[in-house]
Amino acid sequence: APDDLAGTLQKNSGYFTLALPLVAEKPEEFLSWRNEVLMTRQPGDLLNPGRMTQQQLDTLKSEIAPHAYESQYQQRPRFGGSSLCSIERLARYDKAPAFELIIHSWDIGATVEGNASVCTKWGLARNAAGHDVLYLFDVVKVRRELPDVRALIKAHDNIDRPEMIILDHRGVGLGIYQEFRQTGWHHVFNVSSDGNTNEGKIDRFSKALIHVYDGLVQFPASAPFMDELLAAFAAFPNLKEFDLVDSVTQLVANLRNAALYARQKHRSSRW
Repeated sequence: APDDLAGTLQKNSGYFTLALPLVAEKPEEFLSWRNEVLMTRQPGDLLNPGRMTQQQLDTLKSEIAPHAYESQYQQRPRFGGSSLCSIERLARYDKAPAFELIIHSWDIGATVEGNASVCTKWGLARNAAGHDVLYLFDVVKVRRELPDVRALIKAHDNIDRPEMIILDHRGVGLGIYQEFRQTGWHHVFNVSSDGNTNEGKIDRFSKALIHVYDGLVQFPASAPFMDELLAAFAAFPNLKEFDLVDSVTQLVANLRNAALYARQKHRSSRW
């Protein structure tokens, strides 16, 4: 990926890169240290037809985003291309400060075969100027049935003891939200009705970028989930799945209100 060590080193001259794309894009000849020919390929040749046929390749390309295919399979990493977000402007942190509050933001998917359920975990702390800053410290992404998702929300609540859980209550999330509220989970909040349509998602994403570009949202300098997040931010709204972005923006676009409500819901009074 562009954000990993290899991608960073490739930006500098003098480094040798061995790239074996799934589909050859130019005539290739690979030699041993003795100049023996190990493999040759012509444009269009698959790297290993025994592992993936042309039909399987066509299916693969229809199921994932073009930038993901080029990065993972063609060894030509790049981020999206919508130009709506400049990922170079995302603030990154090496070591987060002590958090005043913890907030979970869940975007609920439908089923194992449907969209994923995603939770982004955030720490809230004030900076030197006294402004609230959100620090992303973990991402949970699963494809489970709703009863399992409900159990996961409870499990991660026990792990982190968040002062606030933001839950997308539209569609399949409505039943889970209502159940939590009716059983005394007063630290569970829904989100506003914006973001339900493509236009709404773009509007909420744009509102979130205001806080992101102001440095009020910090992302880890290194984390297993960052490649996927950066790719999604760069490609938005040209995505097959919006779960990760929705989990981020439903909180970040409402940063001030979320911080206010989270402080009001101290753990000793939430039950």
